[in-house]
Amino acid sequence: MEYTFAAPSGSSEWTSLAVACCVGGWTECCEQDGVKFAAGVPGQAIWVRALVSTVAGSSEVSATVASTMLGEPAAPALVITPMLTPGGARMIKLDWAHPVDMGYGLAAGAGLAVREKYSLRIARGDLVSMYDLDASTLEFVMETFLHTPSGASYPILPGDAFSIELRAWNQRIPGAPATGVARGLDAPTAPTVLAVEVQNSYELRVTILAPADSG
Repeated sequence: MEYTFAAPSGSSEWTSLAVACCVGGWTECCEQDGVKFAAGVPGQAIWVRALVSTVAGSSEVSATVASTMLGEPAAPALVITPMLTPGGARMIKLDWAHPVDMGYGLAAGAGLAVREKYSLRIARGDLVSMYDLDASTLEFVMETFLHTPSGASYPILPGDAFSIELRAWNQRIPGAPATGVARGLDAPTAPTVLAVEVQNSYELRVTILAPADSG
């Protein structure tokens, strides 16, 4: 395999990249694994050509094919908000903004760099809940924690901690994760009274320190 980041011409310098095929042949090995380029940046044009070598010799070089380097999408801008339902039950709301970079740098998404879906992973200890969300989705509300493998559903209790991981996918790969910790709302801890001062015969001045945990 040979590639160049400059439009091919008679003086182009090509970089060689050896791809070893296993005993099963191209279809079972090389095509399945693909070819990973260590150089280049997302959105950069690349020209590729190939030849095949065996113990009997090497083939002619193939025709050149142009493509664009594809990287991982950027992380969504995630906001986590613990809330209460109208009935007083605990819930967690996730809001996010679509990432601008879907794999071609800051260029507008096109071709393989089009948003395909979001994947959402929510973990409570060793229990995990997984969701595939539509590419247009911008919010998610969790009123109960659903353990994906078993299908068991658990209420969100005061102080429950959930690890959140949200990724945008382009047409090939997942992007960088947006992460955070969500907690079920709980009553705040007690404030600390720092001082009580007599201002006059009708007034006291009380100074307090806000609770360390607001809930």
